[in-house]
Amino acid sequence: MKGKFKAFSALVLATAVAFAAAAIACLLLVCVNEFYYYPQLQLADDTHTATITITSEMEKKNGNYYYEGKTTLIDGEKSKVKVRLVFNPPPEINPYDKLEGEFTFFALGSSSDEAAASYKAENLFLGAYGAERSYNILPDNSRVKPVGYYVISLRNA
Repeated sequence: MKGKFKAFSALVLATAVAFAAAAIACLLLVCVNEFYYYPQLQLADDTHTATITITSEMEKKNGNYYYEGKTTLIDGEKSKVKVRLVFNPPPEINPYDKLEGEFTFFALGSSSDEAAASYKAENLFLGAYGAERSYNILPDNSRVKPVGYYVISLRNA
């Protein structure tokens, strides 16, 4: 009898731990959506003053030129939002240069669920474009470069 009770209590404990883990996972998903994803989407479909650091090399696709970047300021407030920048024609910029000016933000992947899932997997929710050179290029003239700069340089070597 004692052995059956131990087996039963172990099963109850394992089930309780599994349900607790599932509940925590759901809670984390809700928190990420509410405090990370949705606030970023509120920037979409509007023009904002932003400072964006370029974090990738240029990618040419479908007649446009794409860069990835990370904001440091949006409308005067500190922010760290990853964005995919779209240009046509491409600006003369290098990785870790900064762009400062007016950008129109939009939600990435709004045309298809598959595209949205792909962007979400990269933690990339917003795209942006600067209308007719409504931005200034601030070259990165620092002697000490971020590690990402050297990673990009090695990738291109």
